[in-house]
Amino acid sequence: MILTYPELLWDAVEGKAVEHKRICRTFSDCTTAAAKRIAFCCPIAGQLLQDFRTSGAVEDCEGEAMKIGSIVQRQQPGHKVQGIAATLLPYEADGRIAVEAFQNHLRATHHAGLMNAVNMDTGYVNYLSEAEKLDVLRWIREALGKDAPFVGGAYIEGQPGDIVELYRKQMDFIVGHGGIPILFQTSRLHGKSSAEKAAAYEAVCRGYPHVLAFRAGTDVRSER
Repeated sequence: MILTYPELLWDAVEGKAVEHKRICRTFSDCTTAAAKRIAFCCPIAGQLLQDFRTSGAVEDCEGEAMKIGSIVQRQQPGHKVQGIAATLLPYEADGRIAVEAFQNHLRATHHAGLMNAVNMDTGYVNYLSEAEKLDVLRWIREALGKDAPFVGGAYIEGQPGDIVELYRKQMDFIVGHGGIPILFQTSRLHGKSSAEKAAAYEAVCRGYPHVLAFRAGTDVRSER
């Protein structure tokens, strides 16, 4: 949203008309929402802005009022922000992966100060074979050199076998190429209790120094 409309909060605070057409309507579900539905971020943002304009404050997740003064007090000048960008996997007209264009994009993203995330939904991980996912890991390491950090998606949907072993196999490949694993949820844990899910993910992550988790829309899990 901020990328498409960076003046949004200023316009709202100063009582100017909000340019609704500039508000992103897909947000973190950008690869599926446009084709299926409009994501929820727009109406929530609109309600927050309306509350802010009428009362000068909104409530945070703990129910406390947020005003300009309190927001300013929370700022930490000089704090380094770490950004992670899910990298698009481009294709040639004949259906082959455009490796050179992909690696150029990886380098450009890295030089912009962002960490690349590969084998994500933006990289069509749900359509890639196991060999292609390994190719992507190899291509990013070749493009960025041995020391540049990156994030790699661990996607196991549709694969038979033990959930923990499947995840850890994917994670070993990612870590073996110097990456940080990020887990895609699997529908096989649907219907499980919170305790059962926590125990499964604890077993999956045990022994790895860094693991991230990612919640995708149901479209990503069902397309394969």
